[in-house]
Amino acid sequence: MKSRRDAREQAVQMLYAHEMTRIPVGDILAQHLKDRNKQYRDFTEQLVRQTVRLKERLDIIIQEKSHRWEIERIALLDRIILRLAICELLHFPDIPAKVTINEAIEIAKKFSTENSGKFINGILDNVKQEVGKE
Repeated sequence: MKSRRDAREQAVQMLYAHEMTRIPVGDILAQHLKDRNKQYRDFTEQLVRQTVRLKERLDIIIQEKSHRWEIERIALLDRIILRLAICELLHFPDIPAKVTINEAIEIAKKFSTENSGKFINGILDNVKQEVGKE
C-alpha cells in the first residue's frame, strides 16, 4: 500500500470478504496485511477492526440517514463503504471529513454502481452535519 486510499480500498475488500465468507476478521487481516507498509497496515487494521466492532451501531446510523431505504435494500458494497466512512468520521478525528467523504465516493465509483457515489455522498454529508466534523 502506498497511500491511505490504497489502505481504504484494501479495507473495503477485506470487509467484503468477511461479510461473504464469515472468516474471522483477524484471519483476513493476517492474510492480507503481511508484507505491507507498516504505516498503512496499522491504519487499515484499525479501520477494519473498528468497523467490524461497531457494525450494529454503524448500520443504525445508515438506516437513520437513508430515509427511504431499508438497510437490507442497500447494496452490500455500498453498506460496507458507508460503514467504513462513518467509522472514520466518528473515530479518526485527525482525518478531515471532506477527505473521508471524497475517498468514500471515489471508492464507490471504482467498486460499486454508477449511482453509488451520489447515494454515499448524501448519507455521509448528513452524518458529517450531525457529528459536526469539518
